[in-house]
Amino acid sequence: MQGHTDPNKDKVVSIFSARKSVDEPAKSAAPKASTGESFADIMRRNAENLDRMRRERLQANKGVIKSYKLKD
Repeated sequence: MQGHTDPNKDKVVSIFSARKSVDEPAKSAAPKASTGESFADIMRRNAENLDRMRRERLQANKGVIKSYKLKD
């Protein structure tokens, strides 16, 4: 069978070759455009998130203390 080419030869994957990302689009180094929010709005939203996360963390810690009976 001289001259016979294997159709699956191009489908061989090497585990040592560099990984190429086909699905992921190329990311540019340019910063994203402004979303139109003011700095004060962003600061307010960050402060609200900080407070919310602090409350959730305190509540979760209380639950752990109760469930493991860490305090008298």
